[in-house]
Amino acid sequence: MFHLAFDGVSSGVCRYFIAEIAVFGPPSHNLAGFMEKLRTRIQPYPWGSRSAIAALRGEPPTSEPQAELWAGAHPSAPSQLFRGGRWVDLDALIADDPVGELGEDVAERFGERLPFLAKILAAGQPLSLQTHPDPAAARAGFLRENAAGVPIDAPNRTYRDASAKPEILIALTPFEGLCGFRPVAETLHFLDELNVAMLRPCADTLRASPNAKGLRSVVESFLRHDLGHRTKLIDEIVATATTYSGAQAGLADWIGRLNSLYPNDIGIAISLLLNHVVLSPSEALFLKAGNLHAYLCGMGVEVMANSDNVLRAGFTGKHIDIPELLSITDFTPLADPLFRPVVALTNHAVVTTFRPPVRDFAVERFDLDGSGELRLNSDGPSILICTSGTVHDLAPTEAAYARPGITMLAGSGTVWRVTIG
Repeated sequence: MFHLAFDGVSSGVCRYFIAEIAVFGPPSHNLAGFMEKLRTRIQPYPWGSRSAIAALRGEPPTSEPQAELWAGAHPSAPSQLFRGGRWVDLDALIADDPVGELGEDVAERFGERLPFLAKILAAGQPLSLQTHPDPAAARAGFLRENAAGVPIDAPNRTYRDASAKPEILIALTPFEGLCGFRPVAETLHFLDELNVAMLRPCADTLRASPNAKGLRSVVESFLRHDLGHRTKLIDEIVATATTYSGAQAGLADWIGRLNSLYPNDIGIAISLLLNHVVLSPSEALFLKAGNLHAYLCGMGVEVMANSDNVLRAGFTGKHIDIPELLSITDFTPLADPLFRPVVALTNHAVVTTFRPPVRDFAVERFDLDGSGELRLNSDGPSILICTSGTVHDLAPTEAAYARPGITMLAGSGTVWRVTIG
């Protein structure tokens, strides 16, 4: 388990006091450079927190969950900006003038769309256990389902667009998740400590093949269990986890809660194979194509390619496509799930840069000290989100869009900038 302690909170429990973003009127005109304030969207998914985003804004909890604040141009929930005396959708503006909005190079590389989506994510309870395809799998799957006549919004649809969906999650509060397959030797030690009789064949498989092949075989066997076998297996895992106190105690502590939320879900068995990660604020996970993961609790800045392709393996009532899931999941053990940034000091800010190995996005965090303006240049578009203090006209949870060119940042606080990778 990757565990970094945080004040007053035991492993496995996220408690934080950090929900709809206020719909503000036409923005004032003192945002620097090409920055234009955005009207963002809140997604009220059932797993969202009722207090996290609201408290970031200094407001009381909300009556419905607020799971994700979206800042970007995804067609299902595009942000809006004030142009020509009215609020207009950002995706429509880009489609009307991709070169003017994105710059010639970005428009040539990505077409008539913003290639990334920025979010503030606030998980009050666990999300589904999931993975995302690489570019080739996304294109092939999208075309295949189109040819088969599967409607885009059909519940059994797997590919809703032709794009990959790499993503990065950077913690704003203590944050917990499952990320990638634990090294097999550590998993075997964990299974031996649990001593669940129905898991012994899985342990035997991993001893014979302590690698991606063995992990794939075990996961496939879990996914193909009939309901009766699955129920007995999960009951035995839950009963054993309640008394476990070894190195994976943080994960074992989650087992009962996961079962109460998703009774007899096979994701509980699969989670025994995964890294349990506890992030401190500013630490990050990068989720490449094929990485099996689930966010458990906490709040963070999440940035991804502008895609909605999700293949689920558990903790869900939605469609699970077992053959496709197995074909795109990367079963290679992941010894270190954390993604480490580069930190630099400037005259007016501490700049933390997260640059994962993808072309779609990069993320910068600017902690400004109020001593002067920071001049930024970009050949492509940017999304900016404030999470503390005041930066120009942006208060916490407010966002802005910037076309290619010079952007000046001033104020005292933290703002995140998402640009092209």
